[in-house]
Amino acid sequence: SRQYQTMVYYKGLIEMRKAFGIFSDNDTVITAEKLNSGVVILTYSDGNGGEAKVVINPHKQTLPITLEGNWNLVANGEQAGSTVITTETGSVNADAVSIRVYVNDALLGE
Repeated sequence: SRQYQTMVYYKGLIEMRKAFGIFSDNDTVITAEKLNSGVVILTYSDGNGGEAKVVINPHKQTLPITLEGNWNLVANGEQAGSTVITTETGSVNADAVSIRVYVNDALLGE
């Protein structure tokens, strides 16, 4: 059921937040960038090489973004958690009305 899928997704987001301290640490530096397309990218930095990116596409169409280097996708519109869904680099599509969360390799060793 849709309600069950939503519950599993939120449980996954909580698991992700617990697994990656960068999302709850008070020392995390967050920078925001709004692309010309309207996509917003929040970059979280822990000061020790660990980084996470939250890509927010509020628009009704899929829009491309460019990722510099390798990024591990841990949340998209369908699933979320502490395990890597896939690793992406270069040109990536941000699905319409969605959020994608990436962490770099430095955070996987936590």
